[in-house]
Amino acid sequence: KDHAAIYMSLAMAVNFFGYEFGRSGVLTLFTSPVNGFGSPTAYSIAMSCVSPLSFSLVVWYGKILDTYGPKQALRCTSLSCALVMLICGILVHILKQQSSEETNILLWGLSLRKMVIWILFVFQHSYVQLLYSQYWSFLGTIMSASEGARYFSWIAGLSSISSTVAAASVSIAVKKLDLIGLLILSSISLFAATILGDLAYRTYEKHTADPAEERIDKREIKVEKTGLGKQGFMTKALALFQRTPILVLLFLEVINFRTMCAILNLCYVKKLGVDLSEDSDRAAWTGKLYSMVNGTSALLQFIALPSLLKNMPPKWLWRLIPLVPVICSMCQGLQRDPSLMLISICLFSTKCIDYSTRCVANEMVYVSLDFDGRYFGKEIIGVFGDRLGASLIAFFLSLLTYFVGETTIRQLSVMVSISSLCWGVCAYRLSNLVPNK
Repeated sequence: KDHAAIYMSLAMAVNFFGYEFGRSGVLTLFTSPVNGFGSPTAYSIAMSCVSPLSFSLVVWYGKILDTYGPKQALRCTSLSCALVMLICGILVHILKQQSSEETNILLWGLSLRKMVIWILFVFQHSYVQLLYSQYWSFLGTIMSASEGARYFSWIAGLSSISSTVAAASVSIAVKKLDLIGLLILSSISLFAATILGDLAYRTYEKHTADPAEERIDKREIKVEKTGLGKQGFMTKALALFQRTPILVLLFLEVINFRTMCAILNLCYVKKLGVDLSEDSDRAAWTGKLYSMVNGTSALLQFIALPSLLKNMPPKWLWRLIPLVPVICSMCQGLQRDPSLMLISICLFSTKCIDYSTRCVANEMVYVSLDFDGRYFGKEIIGVFGDRLGASLIAFFLSLLTYFVGETTIRQLSVMVSISSLCWGVCAYRLSNLVPNK
């Protein structure tokens, strides 16, 4: 069991190592006035497309999980994501070599290159939670609640270290490999993570039962008592949430948190485009920001969080999580013209709390649930719910821009403050159902 946990932890760390390269490359390509979409409105519209794709990925994952089990689901989704990133990266590289953009116009005046970048951006924002949730579902299955309280922060810390190394290397890698090279590195990392994830399942199966066997046993019981085995995706999801109220509050907390993050990200992207015009400068700034985020998160996960998990009930941990991000967002909202540094600090605090503490607090809740809650319910919340908030606010901002005009950074900052307060309320309500141990 210990070796299986190590392999899966390494798979998650390698995945996030590549994700940092992919995130910087995709964001820079998308916001590039030359190769992508320089308008912030395009960013909002693209984010509104993330939720439908995330929902499709969850439905696809659910079918694979029901048919083949968690091992095959992880293998199939990981390989598919790696291939999409690789193919899109190669296509963008080939299309960038073309001298005339007018020769490959497709729809709505968009070139084939911009269409591929659009698809790449939407997919890159959709797939990460699909894989991330599966790594944690496996770890939550093979570990008890007490083992989770002891080791989850270290496992998350390992991913933060790998992300820190990758983010700190972005500025160097982009000069030697160009933006397309970052996408290739991301896909290679996904292939490596697939191998490690497969190795984790094989190692665990040698000594204990396959996690899918737990699902089969419980599913047979449910078929006898309630007939859930014959129900469709939506009916099964509703039944799961009805019998597990804490999943409903988790879903609401995730939506509100991601809504706040989406507005904050849009504010950051907009200010970044105003202050830094060069693609390489924007990629370097984003890489440095996330290297500090991941480095600080790693320190918290290895030093502060183990002590907190040992001495503080999870209920109170959930109540403290929103404190720093809410304070930072209120400071940003009070500024007439927030600087790039202030917005970056607000984003830094939010991401640090998310990566270091909130993700571990989430996993502590899932450990106490049954198989369907840990795998199926977790994917609904982690993939669809995680992107639903971002897509809804992006769609709203797109409509606002169309009917009223472009949203200013000042207005976005006020919206960040309001959404952070809503998230704080949801986190407090969730804490009331979180067990003390």
